[in-house]
Amino acid sequence: MFTARAEVKPYPLCTDGMVLQQQTDAKIWGTADPGEKVTVAFRGRKASATADPNGRWLVTIASGEAGGPFELGITGKNTLAYKNVLVGEVWLCSGQSNIASEPPSNSARLRASGFSYV
Repeated sequence: MFTARAEVKPYPLCTDGMVLQQQTDAKIWGTADPGEKVTVAFRGRKASATADPNGRWLVTIASGEAGGPFELGITGKNTLAYKNVLVGEVWLCSGQSNIASEPPSNSARLRASGFSYV
């Protein structure tokens, strides 16, 4: 008989060099065997969760103040260690790269301001 064994596997955003938002409860999630206990260790703190019947788990752990680099460990039936984890301000920016023209009312006023990069 063949027995399948799933290893603890966090969501792909968990990598060496990741940045966590400072002073929040960071959410770390992924998959494991159903019923498997998963523990996350970070900056001297530990938090655990048990994988649900579909193998999904979610651990919330305090990120603390800005700093780093730190190590973040995830342990279940296997152990993962992420290095160079930083804590600070995380900003997600997006924009539109296909803007073909400037708004006319603002562009003339900006040019008149004398800034050379406008």
